Amino acid sequence: MLLWKNAREQYEDSNIYFGDYGVRGPNSAEGIPNPNTNGKTRYTKDNEFFIARGHSMKVAPIGMQHCLLADKVISSPYYTGLNFSCGDKEIENCKNGDFGGNAQRWIKIDTNHHLAFVVEEVKEYERTLFNRKARSTHGSITNNRLSS
Repeated sequence: MLLWKNAREQYEDSNIYFGDYGVRGPNSAEGIPNPNTNGKTRYTKDNEFFIARGHSMKVAPIGMQHCLLADKVISSPYYTGLNFSCGDKEIENCKNGDFGGNAQRWIKIDTNHHLAFVVEEVKEYERTLFNRKARSTHGSITNNRLSS
């Protein structure tokens, strides 16, 4: 995000698009599965992630540790609220003890929030650039009229 924002700032008139990638699950068919996965929730915030990290998924409570991690996310200043995305609603449900989950489920949940957040962040940044450019253009027209 920071690299994209910098490129957009430097080359405002170029068509520079934002691209992103997802997280691979520990049991993915790509490579060797990771038997040492720990519970964690990645939560996208402005230009960064807040990561609530738990313990090994081999140590009890295995999936239910995510309920405590969900509470950490909700208690953080970064939580956007249960109506922000389906992922945020699921974080609320987990905090309430409705489910625990495994790495695949939490990748789905935090990816859902991430995608919703990034779309809003890109949209807001583009709006800011557009408004700055419009003010700059409008300001130079006004200055030309004043000087003529």
